[in-house]
Parts: sequence; C-alpha cells; structure tokens
Amino acid sequence: MNSTPTFKTLVRNDRQHLGAFVVKCGGGGELTFLDTPGHAAFSAMRRRGASVTDVAVLVCAADDGVMPQTREAAAHILAANCKFVVAITKCDRDGADPSRVRDELHAMGIALESHGGDVQCVEVSAMTGQGIEDLEMALFLEAEVRLLPVRPRSRVARRFLRTSLLSRAGNLTF
Repeated sequence: MNSTPTFKTLVRNDRQHLGAFVVKCGGGGELTFLDTPGHAAFSAMRRRGASVTDVAVLVCAADDGVMPQTREAAAHILAANCKFVVAITKCDRDGADPSRVRDELHAMGIALESHGGDVQCVEVSAMTGQGIEDLEMALFLEAEVRLLPVRPRSRVARRFLRTSLLSRAGNLTF
C-alpha cells in the first residue's frame, strides 16, 4: 500500500494531521483511508475518525507493544461501535514480538481470532511489504461481512472532519 504516489506524498509531509487517501489494491478494488496521527494530543481527531469509518485499523507496533495511544484509539473504535482489524506493524524489526502484542490486546478485552474472538489480526511490515495483501483482504472481508453496499451511482454522504488552506494546494477538506 505504501508504494502508491499519494502515500509517498503523505510520508514526506508532516503527518501530525488527519490524512485521507485512496489505495488501489491488487485485486482491482480500492480502499479509502483516514489516517489519524498517533500522538497523544490528537485524541479528538481519532475519535472523529472512528465515528465515520466503516472499518477501522488499530495499529500496534510489534517492537513497542500496546501504547497509551493504542488503548485510547481502541476505546474510540469500540465507543463508535465500529468493526476493526488489528495491524501489528514493524514485524521485521529486531525485538519484534507480535505474540506479546496479541496478549496485551487480549488483556484489554479485544477478542482477537487467535484468542477465540472475532477481530482479525494481521502482521505487517511497511519495509518489506509482508502482510500488506493480507491486510487488504482482511479489510475487504470485514466490509463483506458487514454487507457494506457498493453503489457507484448513489448519492454520496459527506462528513467534514477538518478543513485547512495550504499555500501550495489550496483548500483541503477531510
């Protein structure tokens, strides 16, 4: 997913803001992402993001474990009654321990499939591309299970999460 031109632009810029981008997947589908910053100061932004998504991705680093922001993001996702998939990142790093992350999530009450629950969990690495296709499939599966309709000619519902004016790009609305 991170090989798309839009994603590369996001990575180069300051990521302490809400981002939105579309990723074309290998199977021909598209996923639209709202990317919220992980810094503790952006709690309200994560809450708004969780309230408008169809399927959320709870991101945990395999070398850090469950951090306070992860707990807070999970609380927003659960409060919004949003379906979600867990992505355990940085699985390629020395000291990565995805099992520890799964255990910590289980201790928080998140029912992962590996612990008998219904929340999918995918191990990924942005550096090697490991698990990216599995993450795409997990997101599409959640959408299918929720029976999210695909209606190309239907009216579009819009929700504005943030607006800003950039000198290079003009008005941006997320």
